[in-house]
Amino acid sequence: MSSGETGWKPFGTVGNLEKEIPPYIQRLLGIMPSTKQVPSKRIVPEYLKVVINAVERLRSDPNHQERAHESLVEDFFHALGYEKHQDIRYRQGRVDISLWDKNRVLVIVEVKKDWNPSLYNSPDAVQQAYNYALD
Repeated sequence: MSSGETGWKPFGTVGNLEKEIPPYIQRLLGIMPSTKQVPSKRIVPEYLKVVINAVERLRSDPNHQERAHESLVEDFFHALGYEKHQDIRYRQGRVDISLWDKNRVLVIVEVKKDWNPSLYNSPDAVQQAYNYALD
């Protein structure tokens, strides 16, 4: 598939007729696919709505602190069914948050205030997180 293309979604039985042929099938048939953007529908699971609302509120606060992001990570893990102070642990050494299964670490999270840190726009923060994870 080319960039931006999606596969044919499984809708019930094989006998269903769809309104549009997916672009990758059109190309296979020698038809030039349409370049129009198909709007996507955002489906939010009920158990994540509170976390998503909290993220949206925090994004609108230009004066929030990094600790607020840690709280969002904690809320996300809790919404997934992990227990606070048991499975979710805080400030273990230099690690902000870690997720545990009994005595085994599953995930280490280095939290930053930036919404989109990457190796390109925040190389020092990414390197710091990597080094903390190795420790």
